[in-house]
Amino acid sequence: MAGIPVIGLTCGVQQVRDDAFRYFVNSDYVQSVTAAGGLPLLLPPLETTEQIEGLFGLIDGLLLPGGNDVDPAYFGEEPLPALGEIEPERDRLEVELTRRALRDGMPVLGICRGIQVLNVAAGGSLYQDIGTQVKGALRHYQQAPRWYASHEVHIQPGSKLWEIMQVENLRVNSFHHQAVKVVGDDVLISAKARDGVIEGIESHVHPFAVGVQWHPECMWQRERLFLRLFTRLVEEAARYAERRRNGLDIQTGGRAVDGGKNDLDLHRLRGIGGNGELAAGPRQPGERIPADDDGGGECGDRRGEGGGRDPDHRQ
Repeated sequence: MAGIPVIGLTCGVQQVRDDAFRYFVNSDYVQSVTAAGGLPLLLPPLETTEQIEGLFGLIDGLLLPGGNDVDPAYFGEEPLPALGEIEPERDRLEVELTRRALRDGMPVLGICRGIQVLNVAAGGSLYQDIGTQVKGALRHYQQAPRWYASHEVHIQPGSKLWEIMQVENLRVNSFHHQAVKVVGDDVLISAKARDGVIEGIESHVHPFAVGVQWHPECMWQRERLFLRLFTRLVEEAARYAERRRNGLDIQTGGRAVDGGKNDLDLHRLRGIGGNGELAAGPRQPGERIPADDDGGGECGDRRGEGGGRDPDHRQ
């Protein structure tokens, strides 16, 4: 639609009584989108494919916020003991929307849980629990205010993330216990922590599909460079909306012949090396997403949003 780009924010689910649930998005995400010039639209976890397609048609860009753990069934694993709370309705909504966005070229920004959903939707896998699966891992759930930067990440020069942030080394906040394990189709690693945990990913065939493991929505009011991620999302959403209005294929710039859908010519890539290098390689056996499978606390000094085993199993 013309005018302000509409950014869809997927909602979390929280039980408030035995027979009542609420859908919610923390206000920090809404404020970040509006500060960047976008119009936020909250997307509830509707049930049918037709309903989810309807939501997709309302938006120009997709923001995947933080939240609970991702169901390991989406990347072909059984649940491990340290897996936290999952939300099946939200998983389905976000994976379907993200897959559609990757096909159609709609811009996507994933934050914390969102980077994980982006990777899984592209065919990648996750560490279900860093503490029990990554030897020598840093503390990735900080005991500090949510705006505070607790560890450093290295951003790969030449990546989209580096182009946006314009720095190679950046201190960020950290509220997660899951992380990207093997990257998905056409996904590159754009940032890592010093312990090798992946902190940033992006598609190299999509105009803008970027994920970060930290929470920039909690940091930009003190460090303005973190707002650049939201500004870029809104800018890309405006371009996407213009192309869609003009009936142009998002990938080729020519007239769409299939209603705007585009099946990407995927060839598989994965990041290797301990320093965040971008590198190609085959997918590991058994780590492909099943083909038929159909947010962190408020910022400031507060922590947690309820649910989960600790305050940021809602990442």
